[in-house]
Amino acid sequence: MIARINVVSIGEKESLTAGDILANLRKTGQTLGIEDVLIAASAMTNQYIVVTANTRHFARIKGLKIENWLENRFITKKS
Repeated sequence: MIARINVVSIGEKESLTAGDILANLRKTGQTLGIEDVLIAASAMTNQYIVVTANTRHFARIKGLKIENWLENRFITKKS
């Protein structure tokens, strides 16, 4: 049971982080939907872990902490 849910707003810090993520992906010829970029930026800015079964998209983002809830595996891309 979830005891607490935090709602994260998209503010200036999250927007700047999202811009950095998009720029880094584009440098390597990659793209990612804006929804996923904003989720990642929110998590990174607030030091959260993205819990998802869709690790393929999120694994491309440097510094993002990901947990695959289906595999119960923690992933962090460092470079």
